[in-house]
Amino acid sequence: MASLKFAVVVCGLGLVVPVGLLVVSWALPRRRRYTAGRVTCAILAPLALVGLFVLYASLIET
Repeated sequence: MASLKFAVVVCGLGLVVPVGLLVVSWALPRRRRYTAGRVTCAILAPLALVGLFVLYASLIET
C-alpha cells in the first residue's frame, strides 16, 4: 500500500513536466526563430506522459 501512495505522489508531481512543456509551447512568441522550440516542447509533452506512465507502472509492479 505504501508503494501505491508513493506512485500516486510521483505521478501527480510528474504531471508538472508535460503541463510545463505545453505551457512553454503556447507561451513562446509566434515568431520564426521560436518555431523550433515551440515544436520541440509540443512534441516532448506527450512523450513525457508516456515516460511518466512507464515510471508509474514500474512503481506499481514492485
